[in-house]
Amino acid sequence: MNTVRQFFHAVGDNREGFDKGSKIILYTIATNTVTTSPDISSPDFMTTQPEWSPDGCYLYFCRAPQFPPDSISRYHTRILYDLLRISYSAEKDAWGKPEMVLSHETTGLSVSFPRISPDGKFLLCCMMPYGTFPVFRPGGDLYLINLQSRQYRKLEVNSGSPESFHSWSSNSRWVVFSSKRTDGICARPYFSHVDSNGTASKPFLLPQKDPRFYSSFLKTYNLPELITRPVGISPQNLVRAFYDNKHLHNAQLDPKVKERLTLQENTGAREKTPDEAWRQPTTH
Repeated sequence: MNTVRQFFHAVGDNREGFDKGSKIILYTIATNTVTTSPDISSPDFMTTQPEWSPDGCYLYFCRAPQFPPDSISRYHTRILYDLLRISYSAEKDAWGKPEMVLSHETTGLSVSFPRISPDGKFLLCCMMPYGTFPVFRPGGDLYLINLQSRQYRKLEVNSGSPESFHSWSSNSRWVVFSSKRTDGICARPYFSHVDSNGTASKPFLLPQKDPRFYSSFLKTYNLPELITRPVGISPQNLVRAFYDNKHLHNAQLDPKVKERLTLQENTGAREKTPDEAWRQPTTH
């Protein structure tokens, strides 16, 4: 859940996107309930962009200290997100404790959009000078993390333009990502082959029947996904279902959520105020 804001500069980079606040919740389809844990919904942090590990045992996510909401537009360039993960047992409905995967104190950059290869070997993410909106960041690049060794490196596919919004193929050998390298304005889908060692081939633009297609196509490819078969529903029917208020399923709040929050409150440890959280560096 995010409260996203956008504003425009009179000079320099003309657009900025940022979160005023974000929390992660878990919706259980079988029981139609919403649950969470204090470690992914604390008022002291902004938690966003969750990604399950292929085995479903870990939830990876990005986290940064919560800035005072009325001052984020002034201090947004100081917001750097870390990459963490937390274990979860669906059978026991039990959360573990957050583990640091990659800290901004190590990289000097902000992490966003973690995507794990289906074979569980690699994690592909964006890193940029600050924030979690790489499509607006000229310094946004794709990085590959080996989840076994925890080593990371900049992927070979990067350019001088923003790279963002990436997806793995089902066999973990291909990635597609959005890049503005063509004209610096519109994002286009590029493909690259990634071998078993994590080495990426030279990326190529999605081919079109007309070679001049992109010179006049003024729309942006926003979130490319590699899928194994065609989507079985039309966009029109999907929109109708979304606005169909006759078939709403009102989810119930998991009663354990209050118990978890109460348990955290009774630990005796004083939590930092939002103002303290952004003024002091986060320790791990």
